[in-house]
Amino acid sequence: MLNITSDTDVLEKDSFKIVCVIDGLPFPEVVWFKDNVMIQNQNNLRINVNLDGISSTISINSSSTDDSGMYTCVAINDVGSDNGTVTIQVKPSEYTWQ
Repeated sequence: MLNITSDTDVLEKDSFKIVCVIDGLPFPEVVWFKDNVMIQNQNNLRINVNLDGISSTISINSSSTDDSGMYTCVAINDVGSDNGTVTIQVKPSEYTWQ
């Protein structure tokens, strides 16, 4: 499984995860977006908030080209908000790396 911290190409059917490190007092609420649409839990998409590691992770198993897009993690608390964005391009399984 790839751990993505910057814009990345992924081969179709590979699994990957995007990690957003969170810090703030009070501890922020975290919301994920794909292409500016809030992500809801789906069969192949899980959103995990790891309070021990102070991070939020999206794990995508057996990716498809539909998983390509801009992923944004937004952390919000009473003091303000911050965000981070990465772009994922899922290449078809017949794609040849050049």
